[in-house]
Amino acid sequence: MPVAKQRSTTIWKVEMTRKEKVRLALELLLELFEEPYFPRTISTKKKGNAQVVINSIDEAIQYFEDAKWFDCRISLFGQNEIEQIIPNAIFIDLDDKDALEIVKIRIRELIGGIPLVISTGLGYAIIQPIQIKSMKGIEMGNLSDYEISQKFLKFAKDYLTNDRADSKNHPSLKSCLIRVPYTINSKNDSIVEFKESWNGQRVSVKNIPFRKYIEHITKQSYPSKYTGTINPQKFQWIEQLLKIKINDHRNFLLFDVCRYLVNIKKFSVEESMDIIHIWLDSLEYSKSKILYEAKKAIKDGKLPRKLETIQTTNPEVFEHLTLLGIND
Repeated sequence: MPVAKQRSTTIWKVEMTRKEKVRLALELLLELFEEPYFPRTISTKKKGNAQVVINSIDEAIQYFEDAKWFDCRISLFGQNEIEQIIPNAIFIDLDDKDALEIVKIRIRELIGGIPLVISTGLGYAIIQPIQIKSMKGIEMGNLSDYEISQKFLKFAKDYLTNDRADSKNHPSLKSCLIRVPYTINSKNDSIVEFKESWNGQRVSVKNIPFRKYIEHITKQSYPSKYTGTINPQKFQWIEQLLKIKINDHRNFLLFDVCRYLVNIKKFSVEESMDIIHIWLDSLEYSKSKILYEAKKAIKDGKLPRKLETIQTTNPEVFEHLTLLGIND
């Protein structure tokens, strides 16, 4: 169980082993969460930053100690929040250290929040717990409940920082992992530390104009030159593809990904670019190249290829996709 709320982080001034400090840091972080606290995931450098499910602080400590304390993170959202789609905290990755005071002022003035601030060694992680209901079952336009939660987390981050947060960070219920204080950031071998305490208050987000934003983007549509009936289920293989990092055949598959996001999902060019940039995960693809392909998708209005079409026209790519576990 977590220790009493609002406990001062000056506790770190007393003499303790790293293991004891990290354990107390985890107890403090648990105060950000709502029960049930577990299961949730952690990651370490030794595990290649892959997420591993844990069911207790003791289990997390075992993984962290085994990793010699390098790049130890714990997920902001547990399995319950993911399953029930409850984005009950806002996560901000702030690389611009000079912007911290401005961001704190905006959070206080816009939603009345006093967040937890962690110094990560290269910037700050800002976490503001909030009051919010489950989004499970909610649909807006062509967006699913999980997609809405993703857009909320990104919009809230951008709105509260006035776009000063890391633009490459795309928070979601499954991807928000917090560096644990008194572990080591391997990028510069610095020690992660608490900088400022959360005041223990979950704040309302009714002043964040998310509904207006989501209504705006769901009304956007692009005229398609395709006049037949579209069956989105035929293109679920692309949803699977977007969850996998691939090194081969990306140029070939970019055609399908762009047309799926723009002409089927009706995402804006900017949103499509963000998703594609994460999927490609490579310096080889500049933003201008992705922008060109996204705009081309709007212009030609074409649909992505069905998996069975790729099987016929390019068996090599189809075989590669099959090996990756992608299917209809």
